[in-house]
Amino acid sequence: MTLAVLRLRWGFAVLCQLSHGPQHPTGVAAAVNAGIARNRDLTGRRSLSEKVLWDTLHRLVDVGLVIHQPRPGQFASTARCSLTPAGHALLAALVPVGDWATDHEGRLVVIVRRRRGLLEGQ
Repeated sequence: MTLAVLRLRWGFAVLCQLSHGPQHPTGVAAAVNAGIARNRDLTGRRSLSEKVLWDTLHRLVDVGLVIHQPRPGQFASTARCSLTPAGHALLAALVPVGDWATDHEGRLVVIVRRRRGLLEGQ
């Protein structure tokens, strides 16, 4: 089930950003896109669009990982999103995966750069 939830391309990035506390959706997108820009050689030209952000947030709300709290009578973009206890628990469960990725980061970066044609010896 967890892997089915995380099949979303942007779901993990959104969950990680919301782990810093409640945020407006536009702030989530800005932070995710800033992270992508810092690693452009690895991430390519993609970015988190507004439509994809809202689709991702709706899916994460539907599976119970995120709470979307609109303000009465306000536009949806003024709402704040936050992780549910299940969202926090999922991120905690993924800590070993993050540790593994950190331990193997050098090798993973080389693999990604080679696949993108950014290293010699492809």
